[in-house]
Amino acid sequence: MSVFIPEIDDIYFPKTKEYFKEVLSSYTNGNYRSATVMLYSVVVCDLMLKLKELKDMYNDAVATSILEHIDSSRDNANANSRAKWEKDLIEKVYKETKLLDLEAYTHINHLYDDRNFSAHPAMNEDYNLISPSREETIANIKNMLNDVFIKPPIFIKGIVSFMTDDLQERKSTFLMDYDVLRTYLNNRYYSRMPESMKIATYKALWKFCFRSPDNENCMRNRSINRGALEILTPHIQKQVSEMMDSEPQLFEVADHDECIINLIRYFSNCPDLFSHMQSHIKKSIDRVLKKCPEYKAFSWFKYSSLQNHLDALKKDAKFDLTDTTIKHFESYYCSAGQKEALLDFYIWNYGKSPSFDSANQRYAFLHPFLKDLSKKQIIELLKVTNENRQVYDRWKATAVNEEIYRIAIEKLGGDFDFSVYPHFKHQQDTEETISPILSEDIPF
Repeated sequence: MSVFIPEIDDIYFPKTKEYFKEVLSSYTNGNYRSATVMLYSVVVCDLMLKLKELKDMYNDAVATSILEHIDSSRDNANANSRAKWEKDLIEKVYKETKLLDLEAYTHINHLYDDRNFSAHPAMNEDYNLISPSREETIANIKNMLNDVFIKPPIFIKGIVSFMTDDLQERKSTFLMDYDVLRTYLNNRYYSRMPESMKIATYKALWKFCFRSPDNENCMRNRSINRGALEILTPHIQKQVSEMMDSEPQLFEVADHDECIINLIRYFSNCPDLFSHMQSHIKKSIDRVLKKCPEYKAFSWFKYSSLQNHLDALKKDAKFDLTDTTIKHFESYYCSAGQKEALLDFYIWNYGKSPSFDSANQRYAFLHPFLKDLSKKQIIELLKVTNENRQVYDRWKATAVNEEIYRIAIEKLGGDFDFSVYPHFKHQQDTEETISPILSEDIPF
């Protein structure tokens, strides 16, 4: 029998990895008592190595205190109290550090009981030695791997400052690729954090993102820190929403435009949490949205549906999409399965262009989706083009309409009657005209 555990490559200490292979060897050979006894020994050893590294490399006072206590207990241990320091170690690491959460602590105590049965002559009524089952043994192995072995010792220490400094150094890369940031944070930090540490990290990041307008470092790094907060949120969203209801004072927000804009962008990625905000924070958001209408494109979290959000945008004469907002706006609607509603809005928005320049800009948003338009949407596009002089009378209209015309012919057929749209004028379909129309040198 063989077992494949890919997480073994993530074990922090090489010495632990070496010892862990002995555990797997015993398990593979069906020696479950031996595997269990060795596994518990490796847990104790790994925790001691973590404390030692914190003491030696970071001068950590808590780690130093625990090691001094344990070393004293080991020196003074006799045959009857030899195991006491092991239990003291587990208790102190759990109570005085953040390396072990309640679940990990419970798993280790269960392993401790199994170890005692396996190491001592515990017998049943037929005088057979009690042995843990194969299923119990592999469960213990995987629990210790995920709860203890793969976690670096820095997690006992100031992980928030360590992580934010790390992100600050790498932000030029991460801000260009959100997926790379997500993978990095989940693999290096969040997947290894116990729940209690995730919650503590969330609270700290909230403060950095939304409550520290006078802190130059926080403001300079608010975008990368917000990204870290957004990626952490799904790990503990239920716990966060409960805290927002029970301890709202922890989630105050500075009444500062940049902090509020950062909060708007956060809720655009974590919309379910908005309902848990206090009313005065919601009013602050409304104030900033009125002052900076371009961010209304991100305000879907305020509405019961995405269609209601689009309807609200249509009612706002001052609203317009900008190049800085369009990517996020499109990405969210498309990922939510609302691409058709998005294109309906783009067509409407194009038809309401208040100027030639605005029509050029709004067509640029619609342009990449021309081939995705339905027959109904193409007819609506022809209609709005025909009805707005700012659309049909600008100098780029003829070239733009040629693109629309070709898509319309494909979707509606060659016998479609374009004469009902007299202001929809397009070029002849020749090589001379097609080339400049499709050129990337023409900014729409």
